[in-house]
Amino acid sequence: MPAGHSAVWAHFKKTNPSTIQCLHCNQPLKYHKSTSSAINHLRSKHGIDLTAGPVTGRGRGRGRGSSVPGAGALQECLRVTQLTPTRPGSQSPDPDDPLPVTGSTSPTVIPVLPTTSAFSSAFASSQSSQEDVTEVSRPSKRPRTSPTLTPSRSGSLTAAFDRQRGFKSGALSDKVTDAILFMIAHDYQPIQIVENRGFQRLLRVLVPLYKVPVRTTFTNRLYEKYGALREKYRLAFLNITEVSLTMDIWTHQHTTKGYLGITSHFLESADEKDGEDLKSVCIGVVPLSARHTADYISEVLAQVCSDWGILLDHVVAVVTDGGANIKKAAKDTFGESKHLTCFAHLIQHIPNKSIEETPGLRAAKPPRAPAAAPPLPGLIDKVKRIVTYFRQSTNAADILKENQMKEGKKESECLKLIQDVETRWNSTLDMLERFVKLYNHVGTALLSIVSRENPPPDMVSASELSTLRGMIELLAPIKRITVELCAEKVTSVSKIIPMTNILKKKISTAPAQDDQILRTLQGKMVANIEACLGHVERVRIYGMATTLDPRFKNKMFESPIQLTNSVSYVTTLLKTTATARRNTPSPQPAAQVQTQVDDFWGDFDTQVAVQQQSTSLEYTAAGLPIELKTFLDLPREGRDTDPVRYWRRAAAQFPNLAAVARRHLATPATSVPSERLFSTAGYIASERRSRLKPSLLQALLFLGSLSEEEWGLVSH
Repeated sequence: MPAGHSAVWAHFKKTNPSTIQCLHCNQPLKYHKSTSSAINHLRSKHGIDLTAGPVTGRGRGRGRGSSVPGAGALQECLRVTQLTPTRPGSQSPDPDDPLPVTGSTSPTVIPVLPTTSAFSSAFASSQSSQEDVTEVSRPSKRPRTSPTLTPSRSGSLTAAFDRQRGFKSGALSDKVTDAILFMIAHDYQPIQIVENRGFQRLLRVLVPLYKVPVRTTFTNRLYEKYGALREKYRLAFLNITEVSLTMDIWTHQHTTKGYLGITSHFLESADEKDGEDLKSVCIGVVPLSARHTADYISEVLAQVCSDWGILLDHVVAVVTDGGANIKKAAKDTFGESKHLTCFAHLIQHIPNKSIEETPGLRAAKPPRAPAAAPPLPGLIDKVKRIVTYFRQSTNAADILKENQMKEGKKESECLKLIQDVETRWNSTLDMLERFVKLYNHVGTALLSIVSRENPPPDMVSASELSTLRGMIELLAPIKRITVELCAEKVTSVSKIIPMTNILKKKISTAPAQDDQILRTLQGKMVANIEACLGHVERVRIYGMATTLDPRFKNKMFESPIQLTNSVSYVTTLLKTTATARRNTPSPQPAAQVQTQVDDFWGDFDTQVAVQQQSTSLEYTAAGLPIELKTFLDLPREGRDTDPVRYWRRAAAQFPNLAAVARRHLATPATSVPSERLFSTAGYIASERRSRLKPSLLQALLFLGSLSEEEWGLVSH
C-alpha cells in the first residue's frame, strides 16, 4: 500500500501479496488485507501504539470521514440506529466502533437495512473492506474518540434510487420487455420461456427490479409490435415503386395445413443512411383454406399485396419454383413477363438428370416384371450403402472415429460420413466429397469389422475412387453457383447469364477423361445445361440486369442477338423513365438559383444545377442514348463491387440510367428466401407448438425478419 494511507506502512513493507515484513526486526507476518496483526506486533514487540490516532483507510467509494469502502450507503442506515458494545457489561468501548459509546450495558440494536440492491452491494463491500479495517468485535485496551459520521459520496445509491424509479415508471421495464420480445422473435423461442424457472432466475440476477410479465402480456405485446411495424412498412410500400417478390407453398407437418409464404425485396431510397441497401422482409404466411388452385392462390396473393400497400404495377418480378399452380397464379396476377422460375431449381436438374442418364452411377429403376432380376447397383449406390452402414452401426462409427483420433484429432474434430438425400441440393456431391476425404479411414474400419449378423458392405476399389474424384470435379461448379445465388442480401439476378456461360465453358472444356463413366457424365451435363439453361439470355429481366451491372455490362453475353435485344429493352425503359422524371420536376434547382442569383458565379451554378436535374436524353448517331453509351464504354468494375452502391454513387452522372438499374437489381435469382422462411416456420411451429395460431406465426416470422434498428432497440 502506498505511504500516507496508514501509519502501519511506515514500519512494514510488502514482500508478496500475502506477506509483510517488519522494518525494525525483519520478522515476516501473514497479511490478508488487514493490518491488525501488524498493529499488535508493533505494540507488543516495539512498544509502538498506533491505535491512539484516528483510523484512516483507503478504497474507492470512501467518503471524507469514512474509513470503510462503500460507507456512503451504510451511513444513511446507521444514522437512525445506535450501536452498543458487543459484550454486555463491558466498560471498554470497541476502538473500531465509529460511534461513541455511553458505557451502558443495554443490548445491541441491530440496524434494519432497506431492501435495495444498492444497500446490499454496499453492505457486501463493507464486509470485504481494505487492509486498515479491523474486526469490530475485538476490544481495544485504549479507548479513542471516533470521528463523527458525515454523509459521503452516495452516487451509487442515488443511481440505484433513480433506477428503481425508472422501473416503477415503466421506462426501463419497457426496454427489458422489448429486448425479451426481440429474443423470442429472432431466436425462435417459445413465448412460454418467460415462465420457465431458469429464465426467471436469470432475470432476477441481471435485473432484480424487473417484474416479469405473464405470458399473455408478452403475446399481446408481440401483436402490438407487429401492428406498429407492419403499419410502418405499409406506408413505406406506398412510396416504393420497385418491389420484387418470392413465394412458395408449405404444408405444416403436424397439422397438414397449407400456407402461402411471401417475401418482399426492395432497395432503400437514395436519401437513406449508408447501410444495407437491399432489404428483405416477410410480408405473408397466409393459411390456405381451399384447394391450391391457381385462381385461389392468385386471389390470396392479390389480397396480401393490397393489405401491405403494394401496388401490382410496382412489382418488378415474382420468383417461384416450378409448380404449375403457383407459376400460373403469378402470371395471372402480375403478367407473364414478370414471372421468373427459381434458378436454383433449374440448375439442380442438371446433376440429377445427368447422373440418372449415365450408366454405372445409379441402379436403373426396377422393371415392372416381378420375375426380372434386380438391377446391379451403381457406383453412387455403392458409396451410399457404405455411408448407410456407418450411420446405422455404432461399432463402425466408433472405429471410424478412433482411426481419426489416432492421427491426433480431437473427438470434436472427427468427421462423419454424409448421407445423400434426394430433396437436398448438392447432397450427392457432399456425400462423395466426405467419402473421398475419409477413404483410408473407412477402408481400415471395414477391414476390422467381423460380424455375421451385420456384415460390412464391399469397399470401393482404387479405380472407382479415381472415378469419384473426377465426378467431384465435374459437379463442384454446380454447388458453387447454387450457394452464391441463394444469398439474400446481395445482388444475384445479374449473375445468372454470366454464371451460365461460365458453367458451359467449364464443363465443355474440361480435360478429356480416360474413364468411360466420366466421359459419358460430361457429355450428359453439357446437353442438360443447354436444355435447362439455354433460354436465360432470352429472359428480359436477366438481360437488362446483366447489362446494367457495372461488373458485366455487355461482355458476358454468348448471343449477339440477345445482347442487342437487352440494350434495346434498356433504351426503351430509359425513354419511359426520362419522361416520368420530366413530369415530376424537383423544386431543388429553383431554390438554389434563387439563393445564388446575385452571386458572381450565379450563371455557372444555375447551368450546373439544371444539368444535374436534366431529364432529357441525348442520342448517338446510331440511336443509342449517350447516357447508356457512356456507361458501357467505361471500364468494368471488379467482381467484389456492389452494383447497388455503385449506382447510388453514379446517380449524378447517369440519373436516368441509375433509376432503371435500381429497378431491376433488387430481384433475387431464386425463391430460396420464401423456402428459408418455411424452414424457420417449421422450427417455430414444432410438434410441441402445433396449436400455434396462424396470426401469431405470421407475427413472429415478420418480426424475426427485421433488424434491431427497425425494432428501435439501437439508437443511432
